[in-house]
Amino acid sequence: MTASRLASAVSASPVHSSGTASGRGGTAAALMFGTAFVVNLAVSIVAPMLPRHLEERRLLPSGPHGGVLQGLLFSIAPMTTLVVTPLGELLNAKYGYRIVCAFGIVAFAVATASFGSAKLIVAAFFEDAGSSTTSQNPRLELAMLFACRLVAAGGGTLATLSSMALALKANPESKGTLMGASETAIGVGFSVGPSMGAAFFTAGGFCAPFAAVAALGLGLLPLLALARGSNALMPSDGTQHHSADFGAIMSAERRSPWSSLPAVSIATLAALGMFGFGYLDPTLANFEETLLNANVAGVGVMFSCAAFPYALLGIVVGAIVDSRPSMGPPMVCFGGIFNGLSLAALPPLVPFMATWSWQISMLLLCGCATAAGMVPAVPQISMILEREATAAGQVPPTDDSVLSFTYMAFTCGEMLGPLFASLMVRTFGFTGATRCVGAALVGMSIITAVVLSLFGHCGRAQAQE
Repeated sequence: MTASRLASAVSASPVHSSGTASGRGGTAAALMFGTAFVVNLAVSIVAPMLPRHLEERRLLPSGPHGGVLQGLLFSIAPMTTLVVTPLGELLNAKYGYRIVCAFGIVAFAVATASFGSAKLIVAAFFEDAGSSTTSQNPRLELAMLFACRLVAAGGGTLATLSSMALALKANPESKGTLMGASETAIGVGFSVGPSMGAAFFTAGGFCAPFAAVAALGLGLLPLLALARGSNALMPSDGTQHHSADFGAIMSAERRSPWSSLPAVSIATLAALGMFGFGYLDPTLANFEETLLNANVAGVGVMFSCAAFPYALLGIVVGAIVDSRPSMGPPMVCFGGIFNGLSLAALPPLVPFMATWSWQISMLLLCGCATAAGMVPAVPQISMILEREATAAGQVPPTDDSVLSFTYMAFTCGEMLGPLFASLMVRTFGFTGATRCVGAALVGMSIITAVVLSLFGHCGRAQAQE
């Protein structure tokens, strides 16, 4: 079968049809936005009160092992996401998006509420009544915190991936806008999580913020129920395919994202972008405290300067990519370059850089550049793989496959950035380590631009297509 006939058959098949899903597009998009917001809210909400809770309950051993365990309790969420992400595609194909999404939401909500209630659960079954605030079974309670954090992260990952696939299938013409909305939801969730956690913790104790997040998670189920009734919202629903080419589609080889050098280069650049963003989490506070004598509130402003532009520009960048797909490659590459330059310019080279205005300006630029480089990644990789599959007479990869591939890259960067940051700063100092990260981003951006140009995915060749 020729490549053009294969492409026509794919576009005519129910897998790629969006007509029946048009009425559900808004609901699916709202579900995706809400899921991304709530899941990432839960990831960041622990920041202001978990260390204090662990200390009050005396759950950690003394010495360096206690610090390692505390770090693992924070980083187990992205670790779990990295492991569960490849499973999402398989589960969606076997059980359907809505079933996997519902299971993920319920598992997330139950595990999140159990995380906040761990001390009450352990006390009810294993401790004497009227015991002190110190845990009598610190190992058991700590193990329960780890287990709940792991299950919540796994359920949240499944819910996020399946809800995003629902939204993409219901709105196939708006991939960039949807990815921008998703990144906005993620950024807002991460930004407001610590503040919300501190407020609820002050008002109602350790259980309160997690009970609130669990309730928000369960509140997504009505949105999921409203998405029922559309065959286009399911990966396989038993629909009879009458296209004469459907058998040829199913027997043809499906294009793998790992077989495309341009797709791998964009994913690698995205991973480095998330690495740079995550690198600042454990290192920026000490640096700004030393440089500017910044207090906790000042450091919070610094983090917001990077997080809010990233969150607010997501939808704008996505809409630009949807309306002008040829802008995708330049935005990815120049976003990476300016992200690297802004990070490299954080450590002062001259006295005027050691000021609040310069530091805030560079962090604002970092947030904007990260949005420009990250948001177009999924639609750009999807477009590249569709072109390459058509040229090679193959079936394009599914949205699930593209999402799994790209979000594995995002999660690798998000996980490795904080893990390696402290080691890099101890070895090279903040100045040397930050400029190394910036140089790596600039170098990978240039490599990605060269690869995309050589394979005809940017510039004049793409405009002609």
